[in-house]
Order: sequence, then C-alpha cells, then structure tokens
Amino acid sequence: MPAYPADYLDFATEQFGRIHQGHSLNPEVLAVDLRAARGEAPTKELLVEELHMQYHPRLKWCGQLFGFPCDEEGDWHSHWAPTQPGDGTAFTTAQWTEPEENR
Repeated sequence: MPAYPADYLDFATEQFGRIHQGHSLNPEVLAVDLRAARGEAPTKELLVEELHMQYHPRLKWCGQLFGFPCDEEGDWHSHWAPTQPGDGTAFTTAQWTEPEENR
C-alpha cells in the first residue's frame, strides 16, 4: 500500500492529482497538499471527489482485469479501481480543474 497522500492519475479527466485516505477531509488541507506536490494552479479550481477505491499494486495485463489496456500494459505497474464500500475503501481525490464556466 502506498503512503498517503500519494500522487494519483484520474483516467476520466486525464489529470494528475492526489489521493488521501478517508472522507470528509478539509478542502483547504487538500489544496495545500496539492500545491506542495503538484504546484500552484492559479487559474484552476480544486476538484474534490469522495470515492470507494481498491489499490491493485501489481498488475501486468490490466486490460484483462479492467476491460481496457493502459500505456503500461505488459509491464508491472499498479492501478486504483472503483469498488463497493467496505473497510479501508474510503478515499478522497484532489486535483486542479478548469473553472466550471470553462468546462
């Protein structure tokens, strides 16, 4: 398991952000961590999502597990995937996004 917070690539937005354990986290704390890890994004808004995720630390053929391949297909790598709520599945992601009026 990675140490948290950790870098996170959101396949839906194709943006890097950070993943934190738990829900109901302080958005100001999430923004401070995101600035420290990924840099300031003054023209962007903070996008925070509470999800239930499972970490798959050792995958080689993710296309077989998830139904779609990635750029690392054939090499050992890891992925996060949605899962049902359960012990240890609550995570919060934070990333910079375009302001709502520009989406």
